[in-house]
Amino acid sequence: KSEIKPSPNFKPKFLFKMKLSTQDIQFIDTYLTNSGVFYADIRMEMLDHVASAVEKKMEAEDLIFYDAFKDYMVENKIELMKNNREGISYKDTKTFKESALFLLKPLSLLSLPLVIAIIYFLMGVVDQDAFHGFYLGFILVVALIWIIGIYAHRKIYLKGKRFFVIEQSGILFFFIFQIMNPLIINQRSFDEPNFWLYGLFFYFFLNALAFQIYNLKLHQKKLLKMVS
Repeated sequence: KSEIKPSPNFKPKFLFKMKLSTQDIQFIDTYLTNSGVFYADIRMEMLDHVASAVEKKMEAEDLIFYDAFKDYMVENKIELMKNNREGISYKDTKTFKESALFLLKPLSLLSLPLVIAIIYFLMGVVDQDAFHGFYLGFILVVALIWIIGIYAHRKIYLKGKRFFVIEQSGILFFFIFQIMNPLIINQRSFDEPNFWLYGLFFYFFLNALAFQIYNLKLHQKKLLKMVS
């Protein structure tokens, strides 16, 4: 039996070997998208798995692509979609662990006393009300610039595709901010303002930005391959 080869014009972007045509791969990708697998990086991993399984089924049972794909999805779609939902839910602790490990990096640990020292110095030379207003305004402006930058990056460089690794990279910091926000906002109601609270909040804020930049750089080549 002669080996079935891909179309001469087909250039695979991923690591799996395939005997499926470009149209077959696109069919699977479209099917997964329409089934709710909207994160491109998760969909590519699932596409790898499904394409390999369908190809094996075609060879083992001597089926054409459509029949092999249909039979495979009848047997496995529920489990695939369950894995997709669990993978993008808060049950997935991977992003928490990665965020925590990032905070333990030497540069991150060294930045903590430096940030708190700077805040302590500024609170000693600037009026408390002025410092509080400037501090909250600065955080808001930087956060808005960062959100706009991430949105522009997605639209321009990632062609509008959503990536789980980017959107979830700050999840631990989000929870920290939700806890600390009320304390920061109400600092002026305390008898003695706590410089360490301002410092900790700013420290986590800077690390949230640094962690997303780190993830973007770490996955940049892979992400650009997915949208090319």
